[in-house]
Amino acid sequence: MAERVQVNQLVRDGRLIATTADSGYAPFLQNWCLSLEALGIHEYVVFALDLQTFHLLAAMDLKEHAIYDGPKESAAPGMLKGGVQAHKRAAAVSWYDERYKQLMGSQPSRVLRLLSAGTFDLLFTDADVLWRKSPWPELERASRRHCQVQAIAGHQRSPALNQTVGTAGSATSVATTTDYDAAVEVEEPHPAANCDNCLNAGFIFFRRGAAVTEFVRRWTLMLSRQGMKDHNQKWLNWVLATGGSRVVGRRLPGSPRWEGAPTVCQLDPSRFPNGVQLRQAPLSACACSRASQHRDVHRDADQTQVRCRAQRSSELHNLSAAHTNFALSTTDKACLAKRIGLWLPSPDPMHSELLEALSPILREKAMQRLVPEYARVAANEGVVTPPVQYRSHGL
Repeated sequence: MAERVQVNQLVRDGRLIATTADSGYAPFLQNWCLSLEALGIHEYVVFALDLQTFHLLAAMDLKEHAIYDGPKESAAPGMLKGGVQAHKRAAAVSWYDERYKQLMGSQPSRVLRLLSAGTFDLLFTDADVLWRKSPWPELERASRRHCQVQAIAGHQRSPALNQTVGTAGSATSVATTTDYDAAVEVEEPHPAANCDNCLNAGFIFFRRGAAVTEFVRRWTLMLSRQGMKDHNQKWLNWVLATGGSRVVGRRLPGSPRWEGAPTVCQLDPSRFPNGVQLRQAPLSACACSRASQHRDVHRDADQTQVRCRAQRSSELHNLSAAHTNFALSTTDKACLAKRIGLWLPSPDPMHSELLEALSPILREKAMQRLVPEYARVAANEGVVTPPVQYRSHGL
């Protein structure tokens, strides 16, 4: 009952944003929260998966946004005192770590808890999402009101940011390919489950309604059958395609998935790109920290900054939010965020200039919440050698 009351107190205009994080992703959680605050968005909740994360949110004066969802044997959140270090984990787990499957496998059950707590629309994201603008205008656009579920492009061969190619006087817009990861495919073949237009579970919007709640219930059930230890994105697309059955016949793409299934839409990649699509933006001159690291060494540093700002403004003017998936290292994720000017925990203003330019007053107020000791991204976190089933196309 207390959780239900807390959640509904955070809802604004019938909408809520949610994420989950543990101490391994503390820098990203800070960036996630600070960016929303800088944009004047306060309708969000964070599932804190360990005590350090709960304490971090309290230190940021965001305790009302925190729901403790850590190990049951830990002290209750109301009893936490003095920086308890129980269940400490020094580093974030990577995509290919079995512990990551445990982290992700329980996500659908949290979505279902939130949808059961009240009557509101829910945007559920991973903590490595970068915010530049409020997502609500796009998600609530009249032309998308029929979409009951909306998400960023998924895991394989989905349309990327268009690139124009051709000879003089003739140009053709083509969609490039994206990274393809067999870890998010279900073994049983199905044309609409392992597909070109599958969804990314790291940024997904649920419009309130019985069809959506039933879908999330089925998604949760599929993960429970895996012991809550598998990639939720794999089963997200499987349930949308089949309704949750493991025994299906060959169906044509676009055929009814099950009676009463929600209407699903993929988001515009120019406004809501995934990590591959974001990296394909031609910002090569803005390599991570290049200008800031060599400002006193290279005489062209100021020119580099000007060039970076111009490129960012040109290439990212439509960007609302982005998911930094497909970057297996936490350092790579942070570097990508800095490169496009959406990393608030950095002291270098270039690393956060897009948010600063949008709302400098709100940004300054948000930055007063920064807890510096949680802002560092360790260089060795999440760095792994992917197994053979990971394939990259055209990158």
